[in-house]
Amino acid sequence: VVEEIENEIIKRLDILINEIDSKAYIDNPFNILEHMNSVLNEDIEFYGHLFSLKDGYPFTQKIVDYFKLRVKESFIKQFPKVKVQDWVANIILDYSVTGMISVYHQWFNSDQRKSLDEISQVISLMAANGINCIITEQNQ
Repeated sequence: VVEEIENEIIKRLDILINEIDSKAYIDNPFNILEHMNSVLNEDIEFYGHLFSLKDGYPFTQKIVDYFKLRVKESFIKQFPKVKVQDWVANIILDYSVTGMISVYHQWFNSDQRKSLDEISQVISLMAANGINCIITEQNQ
């Protein structure tokens, strides 16, 4: 059953990642986060349960690792001329993806006073400013 759930989530991640326009994400990360929120809202109870599992770490880590790999592939494909050192790209992805997952984890395990959209606005501002700064510096 767990493997079926993992496969379903990975399939949904593939759809989400294939729709990512990396340029648009860098300019305005909120668009992709808004799309991700719509996926979460489709089955908010399931994802809430998933994020609340204390023993769910291996499961969520598998999803995080897969998401980072696919986002990196998508970025390289859409920006073949942008040169970011691999170790820097890995730091960006680790920070961005695990940070985002951590924020969602905290939201699901809180009293949820703020909406997912409000949370995503903050995440998108942090992501846009940080990623743009690093890409600019790496390509000077």
